[in-house]
Amino acid sequence: MKPARLSVVKVGGSLLDLPDLCSRLERWWQNRPTGTIHWLVVGGGLQVDTIRENWAADRCDDVEAHWSSIKAMRQNSARLAERCVDCFNHIQVQSPSGTVPVLAAHEGSTVFLDVEAVLREMAKRDAAAPLPCDWSVTSDSIAAAIAIAYRAAECVLLKSRLPVSVVNWAGLAREGYVDEHFPELADRLSCVRLTDLRADPCVGWPPELRWEDDVWWD
Repeated sequence: MKPARLSVVKVGGSLLDLPDLCSRLERWWQNRPTGTIHWLVVGGGLQVDTIRENWAADRCDDVEAHWSSIKAMRQNSARLAERCVDCFNHIQVQSPSGTVPVLAAHEGSTVFLDVEAVLREMAKRDAAAPLPCDWSVTSDSIAAAIAIAYRAAECVLLKSRLPVSVVNWAGLAREGYVDEHFPELADRLSCVRLTDLRADPCVGWPPELRWEDDVWWD
């Protein structure tokens, strides 16, 4: 049997306030390639903003802030799965080491990842170099690292806008569009898609850029 196609999808924390987020995700899914398993990495959103404020006030160090942010991502993943349960078939909330690994999962499955469990599993497998435990890493780099470790066909970043301009990954990091560590991972990804899920739904929605074979496509 041909292995299912794996796509690791980061859902930006800035999207979590959209009241119609689940319907937007459902519409996006309808245009996805058949036979794809989607692993969702959900951003930390406002909870991480509070953690950053506590860090800036010296109430926690880099490592504590990093893992507190990951716990916030795990909580947001479970909450978003509950919101979207009526929109998708085969929704699961689990880590890749759970009962339905990627090659056995139903094609078209949507897995809301427990990111903390995934990262700890990756560390045990030595699947990738550890990510820095500081603010150079956000859900952008976490999604990229998971995509690399599990040989995903693509890494998709669902965000609230497209970049102002596209030169290279270092430029996008300077713009603040991706985190500082992402450029160090990007060259190891097969394909990256940047998608504006907040844009007004219309013909051709959503706006998207694709990076593949060192070339940008729109």
